[in-house]
Amino acid sequence: MIDTYMTSQEITKLIKTHIKCTKLIITHDKNNRHFKIKITAVAFKSINIIEQHKLIMNILNPYLNNQEESIHAIEIKTFSI
Repeated sequence: MIDTYMTSQEITKLIKTHIKCTKLIITHDKNNRHFKIKITAVAFKSINIIEQHKLIMNILNPYLNNQEESIHAIEIKTFSI
């Protein structure tokens, strides 16, 4: 088993470099493979929920099931201001 999986802190940093958010909470399972992301951002106000989720997924896409830093599952909840 690879022990270099991404951490919540690394995902937080990635998201914050792409989206100006007012609130971001990321939790994970004990293996750092399943993440729950709750994010509030002004940018979400003018786009629908599918586009909001696409923004997050596009940021994390390189790390989904990558052999080195695999994220296995993501649950996303987005909120606008």
